[in-house]
Amino acid sequence: MVTFEANKMMQQILRVFYLSGIWQSDKESNYRRMFKKFFYSFFGAWLPIFFATNAFRCVDRNESIHSAHIAVITVVVYMKCLYLLFKKQEILAFLNDPIIVHLNENREEYEQANRKIKKLMKFVRPYCLVIFITDVLLIVTKLPIFSADKGLPFFISFTWNVSEIVYWLTYLFVSLSIVLYCVINFMTLLVWYIMLNYSVEYELLGNKLKTLGVTTVKGNYNESHRIA
Repeated sequence: MVTFEANKMMQQILRVFYLSGIWQSDKESNYRRMFKKFFYSFFGAWLPIFFATNAFRCVDRNESIHSAHIAVITVVVYMKCLYLLFKKQEILAFLNDPIIVHLNENREEYEQANRKIKKLMKFVRPYCLVIFITDVLLIVTKLPIFSADKGLPFFISFTWNVSEIVYWLTYLFVSLSIVLYCVINFMTLLVWYIMLNYSVEYELLGNKLKTLGVTTVKGNYNESHRIA
């Protein structure tokens, strides 16, 4: 009997959720857990609100449309944020579902299924690296020491602002929100992993149904194949 071990990459993603405070430990008090949930709910909502506001306040029409597009994208990521915050038990229930443990007595089928999961992991690691590098570049390239204009990440000029303090506070909050949204986007990897595991389990089940009731015994043809 062979089984699939929990993937280390998925365990690291869950650890990031706990360390960042998006997920809370059961040892924490109810007040502390509720505070973290509401904090991330309000803080995460700030980014789509800002881009929606910039779409209306910006003088340049092209940049206004650009801000509107980013606002739509960040709204989608914010919905993932809410799901992570308030649906932790449901997500863990899917990850720990006994169905995707893949108990299997056939070593060949086990190796075949294991190869599919390894293929996904080969894609997941570069995906995480690209997301991380992109977020760092979005934040760093618009710093005043690298950029002459008074701009923000995502190539927003922020031309309607006249206060230097507001500009730096906005830059700080946008940068922190980008880091938060990068962490939230790891939820997509969990969904891919869960879907692949259920797909593998259904394939293994299909293989079992094909041979259901068929037994093979050495001997004559009439006695070697019996169908129940």
